[in-house]
Amino acid sequence: GAWQRNIETFDSPFATGLHGDAYRVQHPTAGTIASNLIRNATNHMDLPGDWWNDRVERGAIRLSDAIGQDANDPATTFEQQPFRVGPYGPHEDHAGSLLLLLLAPIGIALALVRVLRGRLRTSDAAWQLGVLGIVLAQVLLFAALITWQNWHARLHLPMLVLLVPPLIALLDTRRWRWLLVFAVAVSVATAPVALFGNVNRPLVGDDSILTHSRTHVLFNPRPQLEEPYRAALQRMTDTGVREAGIVSSVDEWQYPLIWLGLRAD
Repeated sequence: GAWQRNIETFDSPFATGLHGDAYRVQHPTAGTIASNLIRNATNHMDLPGDWWNDRVERGAIRLSDAIGQDANDPATTFEQQPFRVGPYGPHEDHAGSLLLLLLAPIGIALALVRVLRGRLRTSDAAWQLGVLGIVLAQVLLFAALITWQNWHARLHLPMLVLLVPPLIALLDTRRWRWLLVFAVAVSVATAPVALFGNVNRPLVGDDSILTHSRTHVLFNPRPQLEEPYRAALQRMTDTGVREAGIVSSVDEWQYPLIWLGLRAD
């Protein structure tokens, strides 16, 4: 659906022109890909406390400098946004997965070693390396095409989800099962923070998704939009207009307006 709308608007599945160019690296090189890989990795490395985040940020900047790249290069950074690590929090824009970031290289190394040593059946090796190869291709394409943003962790979710099955299969052996158990234990221990303390959609508290309407949940991150959206729809109702276009700029929310319109209709 998103690609079809891009084709209708930009004649391409990848947005170009207007604000589309802000999202895309126009001239990817080995250096820009490496820089984006470094900065995207930091989206999963933020933790509570500035002590850690500041050091990760400085380390990423030094590493980018070492390969001849500017961590704040406007050509590879969305809307000239300054590079930074954080803020940490159970928020869909910034919630990364440090655990998977650490486990991924281990899983890839295990798969390659077992294949080279002939310790995997052909079918096992095929699907494990196949999935890992798909994830690796996604990561490289992401770094090559999309300018870095501080809220990229949410866009990494498909890659992270796809990474889990082969990692479980690779670690579920006598030698590495302790690491799998540790990963599961950490996940179970930290999950309640995201479930109950989610910034925009918590399960408990005054803004719990269990005690509020879907409309309230939709507008909770930006409640200031609800009144003008309702006013626009009321204007359509008063004038009898049945169709209207939406002119928006970058990072403006359309879905809550569409939702309200469907409810009113």
